[in-house]
Amino acid sequence: MAITRSKKENQLKILTDLITSAQGVAFVTFNEASVEEVQQIRRDLRASEMTYTVIKKTLIKLAVKNAKNIEVPLDNLAGSVAVITSSADELAPLAIIKKM
Repeated sequence: MAITRSKKENQLKILTDLITSAQGVAFVTFNEASVEEVQQIRRDLRASEMTYTVIKKTLIKLAVKNAKNIEVPLDNLAGSVAVITSSADELAPLAIIKKM
């Protein structure tokens, strides 16, 4: 089912706000992770007051461009991409990724 333009605009605004207020941001592919692994990662992130957002790469690029005025080359990341943000610690997302 296609996502409407208004829903995409809303998702873009939310992600832009998250990235703007974030101290740390990481991008991760999760194609080979099982559902249980992804759920556990999301729980760990919530416990550490971080966010995990799966959204279209085009919207991620726009959100980063709007929030930080940076071009992010996500085309070399195959498959689905998630954005992990931390408002408290700039290295915290990387520590979670390392566990993956």
